[in-house]
Amino acid sequence: MNLDVSTPPIRAGAMMVQDGLLLPKAAGLQSSRYTQGWRAFKALDNFGLEADLRAAGWALLCIAGEVKVHVFGRGGDANISRAMRRILRQAHGMTFNCVGLKQITRTSFLGIPYLAMSAQVYHIQQGSVVLESLTERARQQHEADGASR
Repeated sequence: MNLDVSTPPIRAGAMMVQDGLLLPKAAGLQSSRYTQGWRAFKALDNFGLEADLRAAGWALLCIAGEVKVHVFGRGGDANISRAMRRILRQAHGMTFNCVGLKQITRTSFLGIPYLAMSAQVYHIQQGSVVLESLTERARQQHEADGASR
């Protein structure tokens, strides 16, 4: 999974969506490839994305809790990308199709620098504000995985 060199570095507040997910054209959502299987929304945080989806009759469901990862190193763009890919793999494994980056912290422990990153997991779906079943989410994820190849 290589970072698309034309994509600017990811910062806190960035929203990612699973590549291949069919989104409403009426929402006018723009995204660019971030890494294999995932796209970054352009100029949208979770509030803007939720408003655009709601206006098109879709829902952005926030899943309780957050995903956290730690990566050793100084926290440059390469480490941020590596940490983000770990978060995206976790979200994909939970069958959720959207991730919002909450926080990036550069720190150290016993003189060893590391990067701590946290993200909120979301699910985008048409219509209902009741989360789709695991079976339905897995089916949609399988379809999106096939469409992104």
